[in-house]
Amino acid sequence: MGDTVSTAPCELHEAPPQVQRPSGPDRPEAEKVWLALTPLTPRAANIVGLPTAYHSSVAVAGVEYSFSDSTGVVCTAVKNKSILKKQADLLLESHKKVQGPSILLPMGGTRLSGPEMAKVLMRHFQQDTYDLLLKNCNHFSDCALFFLLGRRLPAEFCQAEQMAPGGLVGTLSLGTYSQNPNALHFSLASTLESLAAERKRRKC
Repeated sequence: MGDTVSTAPCELHEAPPQVQRPSGPDRPEAEKVWLALTPLTPRAANIVGLPTAYHSSVAVAGVEYSFSDSTGVVCTAVKNKSILKKQADLLLESHKKVQGPSILLPMGGTRLSGPEMAKVLMRHFQQDTYDLLLKNCNHFSDCALFFLLGRRLPAEFCQAEQMAPGGLVGTLSLGTYSQNPNALHFSLASTLESLAAERKRRKC
């Protein structure tokens, strides 16, 4: 939910993905998709009935994908791919400032590539369109998971987005939250519908 990334945007050097995906022995092996999460609110918030807000990102094939205000979609290589198997040693760039990730969930296997996903999501998550409530890292992770796997971000990790601009969101922004006009026309439902069409084109 928080904008914690200050790295460069994705630079994609792959050829455009083929609409017709190979089958049989030429079909690529599935890559594991991981959901990384770090809580942003103190535990005391739950005592007074406030949901926990999370920063989230998605990792696949040794690369973390996240959404930042200043740069849009960010791709950061995980220095050692094997560390994705050991949560205690995780080094995911977008979670550094919030001392995470503290949760790493295996979400399934995909035969779509991370760069393929990033290229498609860049159309929807552009630079300077981040909004703490309307269009944040969890919306991005939700869409990334849907494109790669056809499944959604678990509901318990995006409850804070359902709240009014005051309360928890106001606390997280230290009372400075105001809507980003560049995010006002973002529709999660419409974006997911577009991604469903992309998956259908790729025979997913």
